Amino acid sequence: MRCSTCGLLHFSHIPSQDAVKSLLDGPSSAVRWPTGNRLSYAFAREIIRQNVPLGGQVLDVGAHNGAFLASLGDEYRKVALEPIESSHAALRIQGIDVLEGFLEEVPLQASTFDCITAFDVLEHLAHPGMCLRRLAIALRPGGVLIAETGDAGSRIARLLGPAWYYLTYLEHFQAFSHESLEAVLTRSGLRAVRMDRVSRFPAQSGPMLRVATRAIAYSVAVWARSPSLWRHICETVQRGSDAAPPDTGCIEDDHLLVVAARR
Repeated sequence: MRCSTCGLLHFSHIPSQDAVKSLLDGPSSAVRWPTGNRLSYAFAREIIRQNVPLGGQVLDVGAHNGAFLASLGDEYRKVALEPIESSHAALRIQGIDVLEGFLEEVPLQASTFDCITAFDVLEHLAHPGMCLRRLAIALRPGGVLIAETGDAGSRIARLLGPAWYYLTYLEHFQAFSHESLEAVLTRSGLRAVRMDRVSRFPAQSGPMLRVATRAIAYSVAVWARSPSLWRHICETVQRGSDAAPPDTGCIEDDHLLVVAARR
């Protein structure tokens, strides 16, 4: 379903939390959602160094294995909010405090954190407005939220329509455009300071190869805009019939990276 006002894509069927846990903790999750070498991590570290005093408190929502928090070193107090039980021990071994559970249910004290990060989290929220309001309240005055999510307004997403890989995951409940993300932030008591379209990972090919890949992908997409086509391609070149359509980040920047402050 698409909101006629802001363009937000959202799904009417939301799986149970137990079902979401099984999806996020499945054996393929490390392949589908790798955490190393993300472009947004370096950007977020720079924003934190500019805005968070040494010893300040940073909360990473959906911290997974703690890769981002670990990359901050020992200059900040680090807290992870993570629903997947298998991640908790690994986080604590790294000296990271852990809040166990989903964002919707974990108690958060007001004006606690200097920075809150959420990489590939907003699309998993059944009620993003309510969750973002909770995060806004948990930020200290002058604190910042850094979030990354798929961009439903990108050219590749609009061209592929339902074949865009981001819409094929059962644990994705929302897909934001620039306009819909800015709108939900505003309604939640946050102000977007900057918003950029990015790729999740550095391009693995040279400029000419990327242009060629983009042209071929666009041609195929126009010829047959269907998830089944991408699933067949993925089965052929990647990893089996249950694989999702391939990540289009190698073709076009299809994520949004936003920095927001309390209003």
